[in-house]
Amino acid sequence: MSRRLGPVGVLVSVFCCVLAGCTAGSDEKHHSSASHFVSARHLCGSDGLSPEAAKAVEYLANSTKFDKDLGGLSPQAAADALAGDYLPGHPTDPLKDVKQLRACDINLHDGEWGAITAELSIVSDSEIHDESSDINGGTYRLGKNAAYSYPGGADLYFKCVSDQLAGSSLDHPLVRAELKVAPSLWHLPGHKEADVQKAQLVLINGIALTASKHLGCTDDGGLRSMAKPQLVAEHHGSSSSASAAATRRE
Repeated sequence: MSRRLGPVGVLVSVFCCVLAGCTAGSDEKHHSSASHFVSARHLCGSDGLSPEAAKAVEYLANSTKFDKDLGGLSPQAAADALAGDYLPGHPTDPLKDVKQLRACDINLHDGEWGAITAELSIVSDSEIHDESSDINGGTYRLGKNAAYSYPGGADLYFKCVSDQLAGSSLDHPLVRAELKVAPSLWHLPGHKEADVQKAQLVLINGIALTASKHLGCTDDGGLRSMAKPQLVAEHHGSSSSASAAATRRE
């Protein structure tokens, strides 16, 4: 014998169904939102960061939670784009239309998106020598390579001899891996300037090493995963150095 629901029964059934659906939808939305939170080890592409680089990110951001980058950026993808744009030439040739290729976006959880970014570009040798006069920070050696760290970021340079870069040699190309840090993270409580400078270099070193390995650079471009930044010289530039660092983020 079939059972029929009266008007009241129908209303109760519909109400319960809607309520259950709303609850499920809410849970699904919450779960979806939570899935966007990642640890530092899972930043900068599917392969993530090295333990050393991840620890540096946590220190710089003063956080262990980050929002997932939905743009699909990675050092490997930036390296592929760098190889695709590469034009053989003598290192003293004028460089035109130098492209800065985004390798990583680090977004703070419940905070600033793109608070820390990394880019790759091919530059001339003169950039290494010119930079020390325009920073208020330190010149470092990182493995076999020159590096600079200052309020607002760090630059690391490495040579890449690779079959992916036609005509490459120990003279050319010179790759710059550049880290940019938002002003909101420059002077966090309890952070020492020297420790911030070194953390920035450890992070950009990890990103640069991933790119150099993907490019197949001879000897990984002289980069090392466990390299410790060695201070060579300190620079106390003019007040324009801070504004120059801010300009780099634009």
